[in-house]
Amino acid sequence: MPYGPNETPERLKGKGIPANFIRQFKHTFNSVWKNTKSDTRAWKAAYSVMGKALRKAGYRKDKKGKWHKGEEVVSMGEMLLATNQKLHILEEKENGELHFEGVALVDNVLSENKRFYSAEFNNRCMEATNALVGSGASTVTIFSRHGKALGGFGTLPTGLPIGKVPTLFREGNEIRYRGIIVPTVEGKDMMTLVKSEVMLATSIRANKYETRERELDGETVNEMVSGVLAGIDFTDNPGIVGAGVRRILEEAPEWEEGQMDWDKVTLEELLENCKPLLDEHTAPIVEAGQVKATELESTVEELNATIVTLTEEKESAEAKAVEAVDAVAGIELKLKVAEAAHIGGISRIVFEELGKVVKTEEDIAENLASAKEKAMTLVLASADGGQAKGLAQVEEDGGEIKLSEEAKTILDRCV
Repeated sequence: MPYGPNETPERLKGKGIPANFIRQFKHTFNSVWKNTKSDTRAWKAAYSVMGKALRKAGYRKDKKGKWHKGEEVVSMGEMLLATNQKLHILEEKENGELHFEGVALVDNVLSENKRFYSAEFNNRCMEATNALVGSGASTVTIFSRHGKALGGFGTLPTGLPIGKVPTLFREGNEIRYRGIIVPTVEGKDMMTLVKSEVMLATSIRANKYETRERELDGETVNEMVSGVLAGIDFTDNPGIVGAGVRRILEEAPEWEEGQMDWDKVTLEELLENCKPLLDEHTAPIVEAGQVKATELESTVEELNATIVTLTEEKESAEAKAVEAVDAVAGIELKLKVAEAAHIGGISRIVFEELGKVVKTEEDIAENLASAKEKAMTLVLASADGGQAKGLAQVEEDGGEIKLSEEAKTILDRCV
């Protein structure tokens, strides 16, 4: 939750932090919290901003977490203890470290002091050094000057190391390393020189090494047989041609009490160091996407089935429409037959007779007369028709039957 004007965060109390820096912390915290509603993210951002401001103002934090005005001092004992406790260092590295990649050894080269470094020796040296460093039995240190590490004959080094080399690895014909420079007073000076490319060359220090004489291009040289690296130091001229800083990897992110500054974390770092966590986070998203894809496939199948059904229904409707047209045509024909047959009182019989022979409209005219005649004959032959028979008159010339009005009335009842 945001902090009030007169409120001091519990974790900052008793840390020797001046009031103006605490106000800066609260301002940053409240601003980030307003946008994210996350206490964790707000704390990380606020502490990072405050820490940078404190260091810029000349404050340093001691081992108990208290801030003091003045430079921090790193003793040899503290450095050796820290480098031998790898996991502890990874969890508690101080702000401002400079990480870089450099070349320690090159295959098949002759150094200025006439030592020959073969690929076989370089591999053995790398493996032996990594084994000792990995077990905590040795530390490959970095000094700002080669002379400070060596000291005088039979004496201890004349200075303190400014960093270390956690591991060696091969790349092509070179043995490379990842170096770390820590922000001591001397270390900061060296960081500036490296970033400005004023001093990039390095020279190695080897322990327990053995050599043997061999002829090389008509010259007797000392071939390196075995040994381990004790250190890699900056120098004006590299001991081995090509040795030195190749590229700056990163500056260590701001850190406070085991927390990481997430604003400086890259996707590559997450993939390299936190892949199981990312997989766990993305698994539900991927699963949901697969479920959605399956649902979409099912929907597409349903739509295709609906299209097939609609197509079939369309075809059926078209067939029924054709049948309907045919039926209407038949009805129209029957109406015309009925219209032609509706004469006198014998329309039903005439209609039935025409219906037996008429197939088209033209058939009506051709068969109407015979249908009338047959209908009249049938009616007159019926019981009721006999009453009208005496009233019928037959024209001798055409054979057409003519009925009187009285005969028509009788025939209408018959029909």
